[in-house]
Amino acid sequence: MSVRDANDPVKRQERLEALRSDVLELLDYARSHGLQEFVIEPVPLTRETPHAVAQARGLLADLKHTIPVKFCVDSGHALYKPLYGVQASLEPWLHLGDSLGLLHL
Repeated sequence: MSVRDANDPVKRQERLEALRSDVLELLDYARSHGLQEFVIEPVPLTRETPHAVAQARGLLADLKHTIPVKFCVDSGHALYKPLYGVQASLEPWLHLGDSLGLLHL
């Protein structure tokens, strides 16, 4: 998402809805070609999604009827203090439980 669109609440919502639609289409395509799981890596930028655990959970709920979606959590991203502050921790991401497919160290 561009910085301009991310800063415009209407455009941001439009882009997020388009992203969900595109990912659903991609997951259907992946399933039709035999893929059994899809992995998404959260990025610690507010113009990206998901950049927070709550957004990751929301995205999972939106994508639930397709092949399983899991997250690749990068420990460096999870500890990114410019976004998450001094309290940055890997622990909240670990609470994704079964939805945590990979841990990138």
